[in-house]
Amino acid sequence: MRRFFIAGFMWDTESQKERFLKDGIWENGYDEKYQEVYNRIRIGDQIALKSTYVKDRKSVLKIHNVGIVKNVSKSSMRVDVDWSNHFENREIIDITWYANTLCEITNEEHIYKIFGTTKTILDNTELLSQNHNLILTGAPGTGKSYLAKQIAKAMGCTDNEIGFVQFHPSYDYTDFLEGLRPIQVDNENVGFEHRDGIFKAFCAKALKNYLDSQKSPNSFHQQTLIYSLLDDFIQNAIDNGTIFHTATKNNFRVIGDSDKRIKILIELPGIKNNEIGIPKKDLIKLLENDNNNLVLKDVREICGRKVRIQSDSYVFTLYSELRILFEKEKEKINNSHTPENLKKFVFVIDEINRGEISKIFGELFFSIDPEYRGTAGKVRTQYATMQTEEANDFDDALGITDPENYGHFFVPENVYIIGTMNDIDRSVESMDFAFRRRFAFKEVTAKESQKMLDSEDAWKGEKPNDATIQAIKNRMDNLNNVIWHKLRENEKDEEKTIEGLSSAYHIGASYFLKLANYCNNGTYDNTSFTNLWDYHLEGLLREYLRGMQDVDNLIEKLRTAYNNESAPNN
Repeated sequence: MRRFFIAGFMWDTESQKERFLKDGIWENGYDEKYQEVYNRIRIGDQIALKSTYVKDRKSVLKIHNVGIVKNVSKSSMRVDVDWSNHFENREIIDITWYANTLCEITNEEHIYKIFGTTKTILDNTELLSQNHNLILTGAPGTGKSYLAKQIAKAMGCTDNEIGFVQFHPSYDYTDFLEGLRPIQVDNENVGFEHRDGIFKAFCAKALKNYLDSQKSPNSFHQQTLIYSLLDDFIQNAIDNGTIFHTATKNNFRVIGDSDKRIKILIELPGIKNNEIGIPKKDLIKLLENDNNNLVLKDVREICGRKVRIQSDSYVFTLYSELRILFEKEKEKINNSHTPENLKKFVFVIDEINRGEISKIFGELFFSIDPEYRGTAGKVRTQYATMQTEEANDFDDALGITDPENYGHFFVPENVYIIGTMNDIDRSVESMDFAFRRRFAFKEVTAKESQKMLDSEDAWKGEKPNDATIQAIKNRMDNLNNVIWHKLRENEKDEEKTIEGLSSAYHIGASYFLKLANYCNNGTYDNTSFTNLWDYHLEGLLREYLRGMQDVDNLIEKLRTAYNNESAPNN
């Protein structure tokens, strides 16, 4: 379980802040004081640098940086800390006076204010880290999708490292991994091309980062330079209409650019112009080669092909031009570069049980297994036989050069999957047990979802004041206590609860965020709550109660509970 600590950085009157941040440490300046608190620190705990003072007669806690403990010394009160959070200083007004040099924070509200996260998020982050695959279950409106994205951010992901898709009954393998997609060939004809699905493209991006992180700093930055030069070179060639000449005097122009291919137009006398695609990675492989005296016949071997193909001469021509530019810029690369950091990539599958799992995942049942992350989980895809022209990114990572064996896929070690599902949705079938075995499951309760109500980011518009937030929470608790309450589960008194329902039917905080739609100039009044009931809650509750006797009286009992803003009586 992750712990949270707050620590000072003054030794007598001398600040140690810059030294701590530069050296990646925190160190106690007292001999044995705070030893008991220090002994509770573990690897993975979070620590914040702080100072305290009074401003405008109010106590202020200033947070200077937040880091993660990487190592704990047993011989001294010194911990190694990753301070690379790029934390912005902030002042917290009227919070408990944490004046001691080292304190453990256990109050959830304070943890949120100081560290910008909650215990729920961090507990689920640890669960995902341990299992690689996690499914969040819960009642409607418990903010499972919101929580999934918060977990991803807590893993250190930026938007670029977070993928998202929502399953539905017609979603299939070709959408998810790969398949044939229609393209406009010309004004009259439509053809098909092989195209990666959203998950495969996401995994390819994660794989690139994983492989880059294994390279030396110089090698990585050399590759970065190649990509930059290549993009500029191609764009300039398109803009200027540059004519290139092969060794056999064939003329061609670059007319298009995509993630994987450069489109060229070959101009042959007396013959209709011919368009072909040149694999970008062939150019990259040639530029990465240390031999500056390559000749045309070397292209086949360096690019891992058994025979020469049509594009080789055009690839070599572009390479010859690029090599001159590359050699000039390469001199700027030196040993001062830092390596590429290994990043975590989180792919979120919303409503995962709405899709036909076996149809969507196919052979991926094997490769998504946490025990088979990386190359150990390699599979050949259903469209492997169509991939004979060039190796894909996963083939390259596996070192496969035989065209007859192209078409591999695996889930890189740095990819994590979060699914969300609603167990009581009557429109979906139960999930395959083989699939369930590959995921850890965590229920998100309606009570836990109330944390969303405290977040500015969760509200679309102006966040209600603290009193209104508490009134919302009370209404929510009172309503859910009538739906089901654990202390009343064996009681049959209809005045206390509704027989036949359970905690899976609780209503989460996301429904109450819809109050923002009915806010009147920043005011949340009775009309706002009435509209929420009429347009959102009552319809859902009637669906819950469908088939039960005396539904109208049950709805009235639920409405009465909802309209009660007093603290619940449990």
